[in-house]
Amino acid sequence: MPAVIAERTVQLDPVTAFELSQTTGELRLQWDPFIRSQHFEGGATHAGKGCAPDTVVSTFHMCLAGTSA
Repeated sequence: MPAVIAERTVQLDPVTAFELSQTTGELRLQWDPFIRSQHFEGGATHAGKGCAPDTVVSTFHMCLAGTSA
């Protein structure tokens, strides 16, 4: 199965790098090339217990993964 790998070297400590990897919404759209949009379901405004994000991946990523848009 085809795979997409993106790498970028940044000067971050491990804690900050993990926190960045867990971001959602507008902040994630600034750095994640594989999503087109993201918001929380049910009117939630931030992550929390029982909160589910709705993420739409980019068509480019979906095509490479072998799925349809």
